[in-house]
Amino acid sequence: MQRELLQKTALSARALRTLGWHLGGRCVAGEVIALSGPLGAGKTLLTQALARGLGVGFDTRVTSPTFTVVQAYEGRLGLHHADLYRLGSADELHEIGLFEQSVDGVAVIEWPEHGAGAIPEGALWVFITVEGPETRGVRFAGDEAVLARFASALGAGEEGVDPRVYSHDGDDP
Repeated sequence: MQRELLQKTALSARALRTLGWHLGGRCVAGEVIALSGPLGAGKTLLTQALARGLGVGFDTRVTSPTFTVVQAYEGRLGLHHADLYRLGSADELHEIGLFEQSVDGVAVIEWPEHGAGAIPEGALWVFITVEGPETRGVRFAGDEAVLARFASALGAGEEGVDPRVYSHDGDDP
């Protein structure tokens, strides 16, 4: 059963990056994070910072896998970044083998709605909304165990965040 944990509003690009860093730092092997939101909401930006929290090197450019569907990155845990926007059905997600590939790492999925029914029950769902030209709202949902694991990250501030997380990996929301 999914529950909502926390909602944050009026987040800047910097705050979204801070959140991603802290989420990445708390991930465990086998984690699935589903990122939902409209085009330009900041799903890839959040993934870039999450990658840094997973230990993906600052010299590695993390980009949207819209055309490749899945991109993999090495870090403390491997990151398998998927974009399901172009998928026709959940069956295609199973054919790709995303969850088998990321069993020892983390799967971050943009546009999880396009893989409806294939996203594991233990996933952390992150819903991003556009509140203004430079602000976002974020709502988190998942089962009790995943929410408990990420609770401290969701309220964390900027302390301890490597300043390179804020360097420009891509377009800010």
